[in-house]
Amino acid sequence: MSAFNKLPYPTKNEIHIGKEIGDRVSWWTNGFWPGLMWLMYIGTKDEQYRRTTEHAEELLVEADAYFLLLVISA
Repeated sequence: MSAFNKLPYPTKNEIHIGKEIGDRVSWWTNGFWPGLMWLMYIGTKDEQYRRTTEHAEELLVEADAYFLLLVISA
């Protein structure tokens, strides 16, 4: 499974498991990940960051998108 098919998520028994596509991605910090990826894209113009960000945004629930906007608008 590619890392691009998961979002960072809390560890389980100290192991990073990520959140799979199709899972309800609703942990309050999930919006920070695409926000950070947008900042990486802006700084590097590397298309992989843009693709990763767009994909991650599709997994977010509406409440998490608020945190994404906070990072981008800062």
